[in-house]
Amino acid sequence: MVDIISTKALYYYISSKAGCDPCKTIYLCAPTEASTSIESAEQFALKSGWQAIAEEQGAILVVPVALNGWNAEAVSLLMDIYNESKNSFHTRSGEAIWGRTGTLWCWETILYLVGYEEGATFAGNVLVSHPNMFAGVALVNGLPNDYSKAEAPSSHWMIKTVSEDYAVKNSGIPVHLWLFEENEEIAQKAVDYFGNSRSDDNPEEQVRLFVGDYSSEDTRLSKMIFEECFNHVIRWKNSPDGTLAQIDSKKEFYADPRFIRKKAVVGELSYDYFIHLPEKKTADQVTGLPLVFTLHGRGEPAWMFTTKNGWDLLADETQEFVLVSLDSPGNIWFMLRDNEVFEKVIAQMIEDYRIDETRVYLTGFSNGAIMAREMAYCRPHLFAGISPSNGPWFDSRSMQLKDDSKPPKEMAPEVSQMMKEFEKSGWEMPCAFFYGDNDPAANAQENSALEFMLRVNHCEEGLSRAYTEENYFTLGKGYKEGDRFQTEVYFREDQSARVCVTVMKNMPHGAIAEEARFTWEFLKQFYRPKGSKKVSEILGIK
Repeated sequence: MVDIISTKALYYYISSKAGCDPCKTIYLCAPTEASTSIESAEQFALKSGWQAIAEEQGAILVVPVALNGWNAEAVSLLMDIYNESKNSFHTRSGEAIWGRTGTLWCWETILYLVGYEEGATFAGNVLVSHPNMFAGVALVNGLPNDYSKAEAPSSHWMIKTVSEDYAVKNSGIPVHLWLFEENEEIAQKAVDYFGNSRSDDNPEEQVRLFVGDYSSEDTRLSKMIFEECFNHVIRWKNSPDGTLAQIDSKKEFYADPRFIRKKAVVGELSYDYFIHLPEKKTADQVTGLPLVFTLHGRGEPAWMFTTKNGWDLLADETQEFVLVSLDSPGNIWFMLRDNEVFEKVIAQMIEDYRIDETRVYLTGFSNGAIMAREMAYCRPHLFAGISPSNGPWFDSRSMQLKDDSKPPKEMAPEVSQMMKEFEKSGWEMPCAFFYGDNDPAANAQENSALEFMLRVNHCEEGLSRAYTEENYFTLGKGYKEGDRFQTEVYFREDQSARVCVTVMKNMPHGAIAEEARFTWEFLKQFYRPKGSKKVSEILGIK
């Protein structure tokens, strides 16, 4: 397509299969002779096989045009194109995430770059200057020739303002890079440069060199790059420069025996949910264990979200709980539409696994955090505690009323009434909030639910304690990034901790696995006796 979505000249293609899932965005830098016009860029997209790949994979393909050759283009070109066009690609399938008014989601975590010949040299120079932009990069028959930005400070593009002690340079940011080059000796400089930042602890921080004679129009090579490289790496948005991680495709996740796929039907709606039992435990061996729900955010399906925040690995490590990751219709949660499914899933988990129904905990991220709050208000008897992470202040009912990206101006009256009835009836609900200090979508200062949760949990004014790396989040307790936690824990008069708020340092709209660790350490102490509006304690944080 060639309609205007950017001030830069480019050709782009939107898959007819793209819809409610986040779209991989693939940037393709063609050889010089194929990049001087929109028509030649389109022809290369077809001949190289990348347009067919984008169509099949539900992706978006962007092919920049270098009218005067790649040497004339600034290395900021691809970042400029992304920032201009990220909210401009309209669905062809008729499906899109609610709240985006028909546009597809080009998520920062799944951007990919492939270049050929002179386009590969340009793409390599882009990678030197913007190593944090892409999850995966492939260069075919071309290598970077400009390392002048190597020691420049990181652009930390995933957050606006970094802490004073953040001193990362471009050369220190890990990449996932595959090089296809005929001359191994010439390629060694790039291998050495990009390889210096990798860590043995993270296999996705990698530089691989394939030596051989490669054609820029070899569709088999394009398919291999996508399937073996781009389809299995993501740059999670959980730090200034993101974190590279392995990720399964939807097909692979659905076939993974670690996650037992089941279905719950409520009226005309069907919900997939994925059960993870602690490693090496059978269904009979989890009898009596508590249940933890983890809810994805808007647009992020369970197959992408479930392993993101480390709940499955924490279950394996502690052997203390069963995990359920629940999927919503259209990748968005609406409390009025979706609240009935939780009771149904819990009942099925009791029947199938005999979990402890007095210890069911609900956690969620972003829109999932909104849902966690609202489920506490409307069906408090189901849960012994909740943890909303990076939850915007507003409610899901207001979101449901209008397909609009702008937040509502006030809380929907239905939700406000539920909160009043919850408090009037004397319900308690321990709660662990999480926020990022650089999260534009969810600000801790706008957390109107905090005052409410302090009241209903009878936390006394002035009875709180700060938890930091010095007194809690230590390496010995499993916190490798303990310096990022700033937590305030609120107590009742009897010194029982019932509410906590954590603000994560250098954090955008994202989360790290260690947040799940603290959430579990906080929530697991609580249980709700059957039929009780009060919550009792097993263990206490004193």
